[in-house]
Amino acid sequence: MTEGHIISFDFGTSGVKAVLVGFGGDIKGVSTKNYELLQPRPGWAEQVPSAYWKACCEATRELVAETGTDPSTVKGIIFACQWKGMVPLDRDGNVLHNSIIWMDTRAAKQADELSERLGRKVSAREYWPRVMWFRDNYPDLFRKTVVIPDAGGYLKYKACGTFSGDESSNFCHSNLGATEKWFTDVLDAAGLDGKLFPRAVAASECVGELTSEAAAEMSLAAGTKVFGGLGDIPAVTIGSGAYPVGASHVYLGTSGWIALTRRVDEKAPLVPLLVDSSRWVEARGLQSACMSFDWCLKNFYGGLSAENYSLVEKEMSAIPAGCGGLVAVPSLNGEAGPFMPTMRAGFLGLRSDHTRAHMTRAVLEGISQILKVRKDLIEKNSGMKIKAVNVVGGGSKSSCWMQILADMLDCEVRVPAGAKYAGALGAAYCAMAGLGVHKSIDDAVKASEMERTFRPDPEVVDKYNLQSEKFLKACTMLGEFCG
Repeated sequence: MTEGHIISFDFGTSGVKAVLVGFGGDIKGVSTKNYELLQPRPGWAEQVPSAYWKACCEATRELVAETGTDPSTVKGIIFACQWKGMVPLDRDGNVLHNSIIWMDTRAAKQADELSERLGRKVSAREYWPRVMWFRDNYPDLFRKTVVIPDAGGYLKYKACGTFSGDESSNFCHSNLGATEKWFTDVLDAAGLDGKLFPRAVAASECVGELTSEAAAEMSLAAGTKVFGGLGDIPAVTIGSGAYPVGASHVYLGTSGWIALTRRVDEKAPLVPLLVDSSRWVEARGLQSACMSFDWCLKNFYGGLSAENYSLVEKEMSAIPAGCGGLVAVPSLNGEAGPFMPTMRAGFLGLRSDHTRAHMTRAVLEGISQILKVRKDLIEKNSGMKIKAVNVVGGGSKSSCWMQILADMLDCEVRVPAGAKYAGALGAAYCAMAGLGVHKSIDDAVKASEMERTFRPDPEVVDKYNLQSEKFLKACTMLGEFCG
């Protein structure tokens, strides 16, 4: 099979990107549709599952129409989705409750109960407590529930009528023996029947074909193959080109992370963040990445979007590394350890000769400093040296930021083609492997190309290393002040 297309869907918290990908890995078109995040009470976060499907169908119809694509050339569809959501369905496939998504913390009581039974701390952000919450608060609806897929599982059901989870973001079943045993213990402690949750399937496994009804709603051909799919972080891992063991990537979206791809072996955690059954990613995140950058664009540059910052690039590039002694703590929402959750953004050392360009560049240096701390933790934990990172997400468009990152991390920074759509590309590569377009996901990733490369300047590396202590002190100061 040498010619054709995949439609890959990247479902985030605010919307879906439907991406038409040619078998050569080239992006033919993109359509984006948003859906609502419901937060009826503090700590609650829900979404309407039918809105996922509605947005999916609208985006697909628009994509097919705008690109003039013959539906018969679309050989497969695949979903990359946010994780830890839950969509309870009855025997007729009716949704019984809104999806309680990954950022919801309402189930603190259930998390404490489960922690006590397991003798191990379970967070309210984990998957199982929110299922327990639904059972405890809606017993009549829970009795009607026959299956609880996540967002990706629900979308696959709507597309082809079969139920399946995916092995990268399944918290009730696993293809790894030790993990499956642990999930069995957790479900027993939670009083939940494992039969409620779909099996874990590989991203490249075909789980069914588009039904006539779904095909009509999407303007695609009935019988189009539907693949297992995967979570957003594993999809970005593959799409960034960091699928090989030992490869690393950075994602710069609203939030961000740095991650290292590792082999599933005796050193892997009990519940690893799987890319597939052979590898996992050790990821360390930060709460505010492009969120902080966009704040600068809005407040210093009259509301320019992160897509249109040639002026910003020109001004920042004229500012020397270190920003004339200006230090910015970029976190608008606090950060996990070794930082403080009470930490908030601020500038220290601001002088009258500093400009908006100094302040914006200082924010990007601050974000990069946090990523440096995360990189050091990953290297210490893994015993592996990160010599290069592939950077994806909206922030990768800034060449100034990419050079800052290369100097801050003291490693080569590479930006792949299609970096903004890495999640969708990663999922598309899995579908291509499932179709036999490529022999494996490895082969699909090898066919991808790097668009830009940035190498560290030793003098600037030394300057940033000296600046790190000052930055960490500023973080502590703001954490204590805002606490």
